[in-house]
Amino acid sequence: MSNILRLCPKCQTSPATIQCIDCEEKMCYSCDQKVHKKLKQHKTDIIPYSQMKQIKSTSFIISGIKDHSNISQELQQELNELEAIIEAKKSFLNKQEEKWGIQINSLETQYQKKLEQFEKEIESNENQFKNYYSSGNTTQTITDIKKQMEAQKQQAWKQLNDKKEKLLEKEKLLKDMISTEQYCSQEIQQKRKLINEYQIFLQKQQAEKDLIKEENQKIMKQLESIKNLCNKNLPEFGINVEFLDKQMKLNRINNNKQEEEQEEEEEDEEQKKEVQDNQNEQQQQQQQQQQQQQ
Repeated sequence: MSNILRLCPKCQTSPATIQCIDCEEKMCYSCDQKVHKKLKQHKTDIIPYSQMKQIKSTSFIISGIKDHSNISQELQQELNELEAIIEAKKSFLNKQEEKWGIQINSLETQYQKKLEQFEKEIESNENQFKNYYSSGNTTQTITDIKKQMEAQKQQAWKQLNDKKEKLLEKEKLLKDMISTEQYCSQEIQQKRKLINEYQIFLQKQQAEKDLIKEENQKIMKQLESIKNLCNKNLPEFGINVEFLDKQMKLNRINNNKQEEEQEEEEEDEEQKKEVQDNQNEQQQQQQQQQQQQQ
């Protein structure tokens, strides 16, 4: 028999009839039971008879037998071993069938329990629905829902109208601010125009003032020359020169007063101009702040 069938690599006595797919090993039934006693999750399968044979020719098998007269006995022994293998396979299949039967029965019981539970839930839901429908609460619930929806609708419309009113107020305020800004810009342009005209007028006055100063200097030089001549010649005619000095001093004082008054007027005008410019700048800043806040 050992010349035809592959032996189990574990025990080297029985033929290898079982193959483990996970271990990738072939072994006999008894060795398979020992190895996979703890490794129950491994998948096993019966080896086909064609794969149990060793790849050897008949002449090689016969040459391996020393006594050719005992060939029939060897064949009988192989047949007996094959019957043993078949019996082992039958027992393995029976055990597998029992195992699968137990699993199927457990699944059927679980399925039956779940089915009964599902039927109970359906029945309870149907009873609840019947009780709820028979009590007349459905119409009341629908009316309550309608009332709630109507109230929500009214509230939403109210909020929308409030927002519209606020937007209209903001729009009106924005228009007022735009008109105010336009008016202020016109006023600023007019004031700038007046300031430019006033600056031109001041320049003209300054030019006239410079001319007057030049004329005064010329007159003073002439008076000095006249004074010198008078100091030389008038005492001969009995005329008092000190009187003329007093008159000249008075003229100088009057001229200085006029110049000081003109300077004070110019300073007052400049101060007024600065105050007006500061006020305009403050108004513009306030308008910009209001626009940013809105």
